[in-house]
Amino acid sequence: MFKDVMANEGASFEPNTGQFTASVPGVYMFIVQYCPDTSKWAFLSIVSERGALIRSAHKGKTSGMCVSMQTKVLIGEKVWVQCTSPTCKIYGVEG
Repeated sequence: MFKDVMANEGASFEPNTGQFTASVPGVYMFIVQYCPDTSKWAFLSIVSERGALIRSAHKGKTSGMCVSMQTKVLIGEKVWVQCTSPTCKIYGVEG
C-alpha cells in the first residue's frame, strides 16, 4: 500500500484501499514510484475488476524508479497497482 499520497484531485483515490475510482471515462496516466530489490525483477500492473489493464517489468538497480503508465478506464471503474509475480519483492521507506 502506498501511504503517501502526493495528489488526489477530486478525491478519486482511496488511500485506505489503494484504489482509484474513475469519475469520468477516458485515458488516465498513473505514476508509480517503486523500489525493486537490487538485481531482482518487479512485475507491476495497473489492474481492475476486468484484469490487468497495463503491465510493467523492471530490474532493480541502486535507486528507485519512477514509471508512468497510461490506460483507458471506464466510468466508475476501480483500478489499483498490483505486484503480478509470486517472487516480486518491493520494499518501502517510511518517514
